[in-house]
Amino acid sequence: MRQLAFVLLFLPLLLAAQPQAKHNLTFPTIPAKWQEGIPLGNGLLGCLVWQKDGKLRLALDRADLWDLRPMKGLDRPEFSYQWVAGQVAKGEYGVVQEYFDAPYEREVGPTKLPGGAIELPLGNWQLAAENAVSLDIATGKTTIQWAGGQRFEAFVHAEKQLGWFRCTGFPDPEKCLELLAPKYGNPVESGDANSVRGSDLARLDYPQSTPFLRDRVWLFHQSGWGGFSYEIAVCIRKKDSEVWEGVWSISSHFPQKIYVERAEKVVQKAIRRGFQIKQHSVPH
Repeated sequence: MRQLAFVLLFLPLLLAAQPQAKHNLTFPTIPAKWQEGIPLGNGLLGCLVWQKDGKLRLALDRADLWDLRPMKGLDRPEFSYQWVAGQVAKGEYGVVQEYFDAPYEREVGPTKLPGGAIELPLGNWQLAAENAVSLDIATGKTTIQWAGGQRFEAFVHAEKQLGWFRCTGFPDPEKCLELLAPKYGNPVESGDANSVRGSDLARLDYPQSTPFLRDRVWLFHQSGWGGFSYEIAVCIRKKDSEVWEGVWSISSHFPQKIYVERAEKVVQKAIRRGFQIKQHSVPH
């Protein structure tokens, strides 16, 4: 009885603390830079929604995509907070940069790896209103609405390693959807890469992955350093003449670790369940 009284007493406060419509984010346009992309994610799997060259781009990522090759010079006895703080106190921070920044200029790893991207073509459509681009804080779903009735919705599952999107009134995604792999084979000019601007992916000396379509699943498999690899898979299905649903996943694979189901199998199973935002909403 006391527990029930406690719940009833604090229920108004609990309800008031939940995300409401007034907390949602709205935008006048689709972001045109990846840094400003609409963020979706669950802590491990993530996605940025933005527009590039007339196409809607979903930049896909996973937190454990890393090249973990050891870096020479980072095993120094000075590698401690106390030593760094001491140099700062003496006004001799230059030696800290020499020891701990210079290796990142010289070595190609360790480094975070990009995942990949999905692109869908957009017509010459006008957005429906100033707040036609939105992110629902309660469910984690982003929606883009155009004046002609076209609509795009996407979210990342709160618990499962899946991302969903739904297209209404779009060109046939089965014919024009593109899955893009990072460009590991295109070097940039020398001097372009540094610890601030990021390393050139070609320096990692990875084989260039090529996306392909197999059994109605778009996918690519990327090999990395030390036996590490990852796979991205996308699967779509037609709901009716106007609506398409798609699901994507990324699986990471490390040598001598437990088996992880590949993304291709994950999306093949998931597509049968469909885009069910109410069941997959972010827990409060």
